Amino acid sequence: MVASPTMSVALRTVAVATVALVTPAGLALTAGSAAAAPSAAACRTALSASLATHDPTTFADRAVAAVRVGPGAATGVRVAVTRGRRTIASGTAAHLARGRTPVALKLRATPSTGDVRIRVTGRVAGCGGRSASTTFRLRAASLPVRTALRGTAISGGRTVVSVLLRAVGGRSARDVRVRLLNARGAKVASTAVKGRITGVSEVALKAADTLPPGRYSVVVSGRTGSSKVAATATQSITVAAARAATDPAALTADPSRQRVVVDWSGGSSSGRDVAGFVVPGVGHGELVCSPNTQWIRMFPTAQTREVSMLTWTYRSWDGNSQNAEKALREALFTTGTGRDFNEGFNKFQPAEKQSTGEFTALLSDRGPIGAAFAPSLVPPVGVHVTWEWDFRDPSAARCHVQAEIVAQTTGSTGVGSTQVLWRGDAGAAGHDAAESDLPGVGRLGITCQATPSGTRALRLDIPGASTVTTREGSVDTAVPQAPGPVVVALPNNGQLQIDTAAGARILVSSRWKVNDPDQTQNSCAVAAQSVAP
Repeated sequence: MVASPTMSVALRTVAVATVALVTPAGLALTAGSAAAAPSAAACRTALSASLATHDPTTFADRAVAAVRVGPGAATGVRVAVTRGRRTIASGTAAHLARGRTPVALKLRATPSTGDVRIRVTGRVAGCGGRSASTTFRLRAASLPVRTALRGTAISGGRTVVSVLLRAVGGRSARDVRVRLLNARGAKVASTAVKGRITGVSEVALKAADTLPPGRYSVVVSGRTGSSKVAATATQSITVAAARAATDPAALTADPSRQRVVVDWSGGSSSGRDVAGFVVPGVGHGELVCSPNTQWIRMFPTAQTREVSMLTWTYRSWDGNSQNAEKALREALFTTGTGRDFNEGFNKFQPAEKQSTGEFTALLSDRGPIGAAFAPSLVPPVGVHVTWEWDFRDPSAARCHVQAEIVAQTTGSTGVGSTQVLWRGDAGAAGHDAAESDLPGVGRLGITCQATPSGTRALRLDIPGASTVTTREGSVDTAVPQAPGPVVVALPNNGQLQIDTAAGARILVSSRWKVNDPDQTQNSCAVAAQSVAP
């Protein structure tokens, strides 16, 4: 499984396996006679690279090189972006098909205005080892703030457009003003942001009346550092028809249940490929689906706390469940992963021409990075994503991605949680068990003891029957349970899902290690969230 390009993601592949061998549409191998060897002239230009943007801020937000390969495929590709003797960014790709492909880079320095040198090396089929370098100019940087549409609603006969603002690369912006412009460039709403934007902020743009659905632009202006010169950042959004009644999800800063959608067709994804949402207690996230990028991206506010997203993935390329892939993966935010993390919907790069699938994920706070335990933890957040896209015909390309986010917040109903966390055997004492009453479900207890002989199990006290689904590696197994308490062992790398007869669902992420000779390397992190109807 390959995540969409990013510069700041740590992914643990727990296991990946396919139920049956499939070849996604557009990636089929064609048998036939061997192609003629490429000419010397073709080999001289067989490999080249540029950056996907001239804007240093955009490059800092998503460091990507555009590598062109021809006449054959390339292997062992390496890209380096330098200024003088300093490497600004670098990245690799094991295999690239013929054509133009984005390659993710890891930033090693903050990009700024001026010339950089891009060097690419690799082996091209029929041409052998090739290398190329070129000069690329980074121009004036836009304001280090990016936007994502959260939603629209009607309040008092006026359209309210809720927009998330996030700082790029840990930089801050002050004197920030946000304007909403219609297709003619006329201002239809505006607001000022108090203080500095250093993480994520949410603003409500209130129009004078009801806005028609359509394409709009969000223009953010402000200053950085000690600069007296204002910079701007402009992004397109598509405002859908707002509900006749107030939509709390679009107006509440810390909702417990959200539904966000990316939906576009007709080959045009501009302004419709990003949808934002908040992650209560953690930060915020974005859904992105375009022909070049398909992922869910998380931006934690507290950069000193570890965050995990353990995800069960189910995907298919032809709609046939017999040809589906199942996999358990963990995206982790910790030391050295940058300021955000993501999980890609695509398996290949470039992305498959067709894909359908879903994520069942639990995002959990792991406390201060490296700490033996955490005095308190943010309640876990459930994330369920489904997607479907077809990029075979660029003029008719389409994508639909939908996410449901559920969190336990002040005032939430029907949502509960229990967590156990420790690092190092010495940190387990007093932190290896937890119990709580789950609203509308029953009492849940989790035990995760140190040492191989310790107990690591879950007990759920409920009166009725239930079904327990265990997900480990690439296998999911559902087992019906008789009425009464449910007792099940915790997988050391996996998920549990318990569905009760009353309609409640409990999702558990479980990762533990207890047999390392170095006892400081043992750990346990178990998070459970329940959602009652």
